[in-house]
Amino acid sequence: MVKDYYQILGVHKEASLPEIQKAYQKLSLKFHPDKNGQDPFFIRHYENITEAYDTLSDDHKRYRYDKTFNRQPTKDTSEDLDGPSPVISSFFASKKAGKKGDLLTISWEVFNAEDVHINLIGNVASNGTQTIRILEEANTEPFFRIELTASNSFSKKNSHKELKIINLAYSNIDKKLKPNQESLTKDKKKRKTKHKKEKSATVIYKHNNSGTAYLLVAVMFFIIIVMLYQIHTINPFF
Repeated sequence: MVKDYYQILGVHKEASLPEIQKAYQKLSLKFHPDKNGQDPFFIRHYENITEAYDTLSDDHKRYRYDKTFNRQPTKDTSEDLDGPSPVISSFFASKKAGKKGDLLTISWEVFNAEDVHINLIGNVASNGTQTIRILEEANTEPFFRIELTASNSFSKKNSHKELKIINLAYSNIDKKLKPNQESLTKDKKKRKTKHKKEKSATVIYKHNNSGTAYLLVAVMFFIIIVMLYQIHTINPFF
C-alpha cells in the first residue's frame, strides 16, 4: 500500500515547496526520537515524515509519486513533462565584504538537481556548508563572485545564482590611487592657469609694442611738418 505523504506532512496535494518545508520542519522537531526518549512509535513516525519530505520536496519524485498514487500531477510538477528545473532554495555567505586571506563560509540548498557546482569550490552535494579562504588573485576586482549552477540531466535544465562579496582590498587600492589622481588634476589646473597668464601677457606685450610704433610714426610725421613749415617761411617759393 502506497503511503499518503501529503497526509503524513499535513499538507494539501497542491502545496508549494515552502509549505512542504515548513510542515516538515515543524513535524521533525515535534516527533524527533531524541526528544521523545527513542520511543519506537516516534522513531517510525519520524522515518515516515523524513520519507514524505524527501519525496515531495523533489519535483521528479513528487511527479512519479502522484502518478503512482493516482493523483493528478500538480501545476508545479507538471509544468513540463520533460521535467522541472532545479530549485535553488538557499544560497548565502557569512560575510558581505572581505579581503585576501579572510575566511568565508558558504551555505546552500538545492532541490531537483543531479549536479551542483560552485565556482570557488567545485562540485558539491545538493546541500551543505563549506568555509573557504579568499584568494589573492581576486584582488583586482571590486567584487568576489560566487556562482552556483545546478543542473538536471534528465530535464536538461539548469538554474543559476550568484553572490557578490565586496572586495575590501580593491577599495583600499582605489583610496590609495585617489590622492594621486587629485594631485594630477591640481597640477593640470595649475598648468592651464599659467598658460592663460602667459598668453594674456603676450597679448598685452604685443598691444604695447603696437602703441609705441604708432606713437613714433606720429612724432616723425609731426617733425617733418614742422621742418617743412620752417623751410616755407625762409623761402616762400619752396
